[in-house]
Amino acid sequence: METEKNRRDTEGARNLNETIVACATPLGTGAIGIVKISGPYSISILDRIFRPRSAQVVSEFENFRLYVGDVIDPTSGQVLDEALAVLMRSPRSYTREDVVEIQCHGGSYPVQRIFSLVIENGAVPAPPGEFTRRAFLNGRIDLTQAEAVAHIVHARSDKALALSHRILAGDLGKLLHRWQGRIASLQATIQAFTDFSDQIVGSCTGEPVLRDLAQFITEIESEIIRSERQKVLQESFRVVIAGKTNVGKSSLFNALIAQDRVIVTEIAGTTRDIVEETLCLGGCMIKFADTAGIRVTGDPIEQLGMQKTETTLEKADLIIAVLDRSQPLTHNDLTLAEMLQGKACLLVLNKADLDKYHCNDNLYTHFNAREIHEISARTGYGVEKLIDAITGIASQSLDGEETSLVATERQRYFLRQTLDALRKTRSVLLEDYPLDMAGFELDEASRGLGRIIGKEFDDKIADTLFSTFCIGK
Repeated sequence: METEKNRRDTEGARNLNETIVACATPLGTGAIGIVKISGPYSISILDRIFRPRSAQVVSEFENFRLYVGDVIDPTSGQVLDEALAVLMRSPRSYTREDVVEIQCHGGSYPVQRIFSLVIENGAVPAPPGEFTRRAFLNGRIDLTQAEAVAHIVHARSDKALALSHRILAGDLGKLLHRWQGRIASLQATIQAFTDFSDQIVGSCTGEPVLRDLAQFITEIESEIIRSERQKVLQESFRVVIAGKTNVGKSSLFNALIAQDRVIVTEIAGTTRDIVEETLCLGGCMIKFADTAGIRVTGDPIEQLGMQKTETTLEKADLIIAVLDRSQPLTHNDLTLAEMLQGKACLLVLNKADLDKYHCNDNLYTHFNAREIHEISARTGYGVEKLIDAITGIASQSLDGEETSLVATERQRYFLRQTLDALRKTRSVLLEDYPLDMAGFELDEASRGLGRIIGKEFDDKIADTLFSTFCIGK
């Protein structure tokens, strides 16, 4: 049998004639380890290293049926492990190639030994994402579905998982194809006008084109806006705790994440850097950040900490402004209030276990907070109610509007290119430029959508995309 190992073309692109192999489960002690093979020699490699207990010929195995047997080194005859093997013949497999999975006992050594044995018999190690890349190159999925695979693997909330499954099912690809159809229809109409008239603007035939184009532009603008708003699905809803020194920010941070993550002392200015922790609450990933206290100080380290605080506040989706309930407002409290103007804010009056000083009504004037919560970070009083409020706001950030299927920065980038080309098309029609310029811009708009799907394929973009995948996926 001809070996495929280490063959690459002169440009370093992956050769689909190679047979690839990867460990599809993390290395380490576990119940099961899986070695996955894909490519033209998958079945013949299995035939060389696997002896089924049924004495059947490997090439005659039924599709998608598990067979028990032994993995054997054909050179020495040594039995490496008892295992299960399954064939998934082309084109009914993940990659649309012949695919083999060997399920052996978990543990780094047996999995690695079988992996090496497969390479010795003709396969090459698969780079990260190579199986999904082949599924894309072989036409089983488009590029949006390939991205959805990675998002499913990394999903950290119910909403992110549901969105990724919709994209994997092809919903985004179908939407993009419909948009390309609309562009083709506009091109056909404009071409017809070009054949029979020198200009269309101002005529009864030109007005419907401009109206349809305006509606199309509005639809894509709305899709981009929705997509920007739901970045929290792929990232996290950022909650930043802010306040002057010694109001209990770090104690509250520890209480919110239910662990002693930050050192708490009576010394002002203990926290000098940003400390973050991410939790899944209410189906949303929420990243809590504890910040350096707001105060006038000559300490250069504290000043750097406060600079980081200001930067972190700018990126926050929600700010928890903490005051000491037992003390009157100070200059540092009012400085914080000025910093938070125009930002989404919950006001927390900490140290509710001490004598009360603040009157809630007056605080609304300074902080313009959505809600005020009285808590004691030390005893836990009011913390659960505060968590419910935070979770509710994080969930509401996506409620009340349709979810966008555009889920990645790459997709948004090319969708903006499409939008820009459509806007230029409208300008061409309104400003009485030659109509062939409108056709050129519409070609650019369609090309932008094609790049999202993967019709306009760029090896560098694909390399970047698939390099973020797990090995074996």
